[in-house]
Amino acid sequence: MSNAYDLFIENRAGEKAWVETVIGLHNLKKRLRNLSSISPGTYVIYDPTQATFIEPFKKSSNSRT
Repeated sequence: MSNAYDLFIENRAGEKAWVETVIGLHNLKKRLRNLSSISPGTYVIYDPTQATFIEPFKKSSNSRT
């Protein structure tokens, strides 16, 4: 069974607005890529297994694009 993840967009003040719930990590990654391409912004995910928000697509300073 796949986990459900809640997807939020965060504004500059740090306030989060719910966007949608996505089932499965693979589907979540695809949806984030799609949303980021059509509506850029800071998206965060509520991970119920960790009971916390996480930021997707963090890149380290030495990562290659």
